[in-house]
Amino acid sequence: MASTNRIISHGEGFVENKVSAKVICLKAHERIETGVKNKDVKGEYNGIDYEYSCGTTLRGKTFIKRRILVFKGVIKAFFLIFKDRKKLMQLFCIQQILDI
Repeated sequence: MASTNRIISHGEGFVENKVSAKVICLKAHERIETGVKNKDVKGEYNGIDYEYSCGTTLRGKTFIKRRILVFKGVIKAFFLIFKDRKKLMQLFCIQQILDI
C-alpha cells in the first residue's frame, strides 16, 4: 500500500504542475475471493491515467495463469511505452516481477 500511495503522490505532483502522468500496472492484484474493488482495466484516478497491461485486474487462480499474465503484462508494457515515446509524459512502470 505504501508503494501505491507513493506512486499516487508523485502522479498528483505531476498533474498539479500540468504534466501528464500514466501508471502502467504489469500485474493483476485483485482476488475474486476477497472481493473485486477495481474492475476497470484502464481509466483515470485523481487525474492520473492508469492501465493494467496484462489486460485484467483479476489475479489468475493457478501458478501458470499468473505467469502468463505477468509475461503478457511485460510485453504489452513495452508496446505502450514505445507507442507513447514521443509524448512529453512521465511514465511509471510498476514492476513487481521480482516476486515471481
